[in-house]
Amino acid sequence: MKFILHSVSYSPTWKGQTALSLDRVVAKAAQLGYDGIELIAKRPHASPLDLGADARKRLKETILAKGLELACIAGYQDFSTGLEHPDMPHFEKELLYLRETVRLAHDLGCRIVRIYSGFLRPHIPYEDQWNWCVQYIREGAKFAEDLGVFLALQNHSEITVHYQDVLQMIQEIDSPAMKVALDAPYIHRTGEPMEKAVAAVGPLMVYSTASDQVSRTIAFHNAPSMFKMTGYYSLKKNLTVPLGQGQVDYRTFFRALKGIGYDAYLAYEICTPIQGGGSEANLDRCAKDSLDYLRTLYREIYSGK
Repeated sequence: MKFILHSVSYSPTWKGQTALSLDRVVAKAAQLGYDGIELIAKRPHASPLDLGADARKRLKETILAKGLELACIAGYQDFSTGLEHPDMPHFEKELLYLRETVRLAHDLGCRIVRIYSGFLRPHIPYEDQWNWCVQYIREGAKFAEDLGVFLALQNHSEITVHYQDVLQMIQEIDSPAMKVALDAPYIHRTGEPMEKAVAAVGPLMVYSTASDQVSRTIAFHNAPSMFKMTGYYSLKKNLTVPLGQGQVDYRTFFRALKGIGYDAYLAYEICTPIQGGGSEANLDRCAKDSLDYLRTLYREIYSGK
């Protein structure tokens, strides 16, 4: 199995987190001992807007020179938007971004683009949002087919957070370019058994992203009814910790992966603010501890050592 550093872990996604340049995050992956890198298709790393033909050629050469593999380009599509301003071509903008992300992956010699479906708008019927995602991802999949790139639909965005919805959407899209990026944290959050989810996805799985969190209660609020206070509800925040130190059962996940013969890519990422703060030193510590954990667990589960 190849262990990958997701560049979102060194991006300004969360307030106060150290953000590295594209060149520095590639160097960081090599420095920490990862086998490859996953690049976010947005600033400050690999936005299609910023990388022309020459820059793409240089980036490809730099990654190879560092002894790394570009395992995946992380796309950030949202095809459940569109009704806020019906005069605006929201879907076409998302589709254009997806097309350019696929072209970027192709130019960089990368065969996998991680995609989202959409994020739920409570005021719009779920069925409408689902159908938009199917319609436009199907169109995007044609671009991917033409360039020999896979679109790996992740069980992350809210329209397809459950692995069964991921599989149903892929079935409806009906394209050989469609694959699955199955992540253990969101199997954990839906309460489904790891073994069941992994077995159901089976050979469609081409990618996985790993993060781990602890939850901390930060506030209690009264929950009022019409006539009296009925109790309290709590607000929690999730904090990223090194893999194996949080709530996700990676041991069971790895056993399930071995059971289906999966031995491809697994990327470490920070998916929430990190415990201990976003300094570069703390990000490095978490990334290195996570890589050590993954390699130890892999040897134990796959080789019995």
